[in-house]
Amino acid sequence: MSETGSAARAGWMRRLRLSGFAAIMLGVIALGVLIIAPNLKIYVEQRQQIALYQKLVHDDRANVANLTAERERWNDKTYIETQARDRLYYVNPGENIYVVRNDLDPAVAGTEPDPVSDKVTTGDTDWSQNLLGSFLGAGLGKVAVGNEPKK
Repeated sequence: MSETGSAARAGWMRRLRLSGFAAIMLGVIALGVLIIAPNLKIYVEQRQQIALYQKLVHDDRANVANLTAERERWNDKTYIETQARDRLYYVNPGENIYVVRNDLDPAVAGTEPDPVSDKVTTGDTDWSQNLLGSFLGAGLGKVAVGNEPKK
């Protein structure tokens, strides 16, 4: 069977004739590929650069729009007053400002706050007695170690 397969291939090769016109056409096609391929590569690279620059222009236009909106906000007196209060701690005459600093170490404080109960509870103790007991305990308590009065 291999002899008939090689005979069929040999017959096909014998039937294939390279005419002068076919040789010229193959030469023209090969020459066209050699001439067009570098230009096609340059064309593709330039299209990629154009796409990149169009994206940069789009990003810059969005940035300009954001900055324009920011500039317009600074033309508003209320916005300026709010920023002065938040950033510089400015207050109007007669107002008091309270700055609360969180001096706790984040590792000690934890990331989640304790849950807040939505139910009202009442205590069994009298707050006024607790206040008086705390006041008397602080005033009549023992002297701290190291601060003992000298005799």
